[in-house]
Amino acid sequence: MTRSKRLKPVIDLAEREESQLAQAYTAQLRQHQLAQEKLQQLVLYRLDYAAMAEQAPGRPIDLARLQGARAFLQRLSEAIGMQEAEIRRIDGLVNQARGLWLGAKRHQKSINDLVLGYQAQERQMSDKREQKQQDEMAGQRMAWRLSAQVG
Repeated sequence: MTRSKRLKPVIDLAEREESQLAQAYTAQLRQHQLAQEKLQQLVLYRLDYAAMAEQAPGRPIDLARLQGARAFLQRLSEAIGMQEAEIRRIDGLVNQARGLWLGAKRHQKSINDLVLGYQAQERQMSDKREQKQQDEMAGQRMAWRLSAQVG
């Protein structure tokens, strides 16, 4: 069995690992996208609520309602801060997953390059053997012709 064929299980393992890490990276990207969307929803809701709380022209200011609105806006701001922290945490996971995936991809490529090099060497050796056999056969034919001419 040739060296290139002996590396087939290693290639398969590297391809599986790269595929799994690519899927993990994609999943992290999806989580990041969902977290960004949630943050955007929270920010828009806070803006809408703040605008709604301020829009009471002509109505007397109710202190309890104003304090409730401020407290709710504060909780929304805290939720936004927590979501931003979650996004930073997910960013770290995305970067880690990307690094692992790129490392596996480089590893897979180096194994494939190694196999391609082995295959090129094997072709060269096969070509040399074939050329040697053809040269030997040509030499034998020449010897037969000379012996036939002499005899």
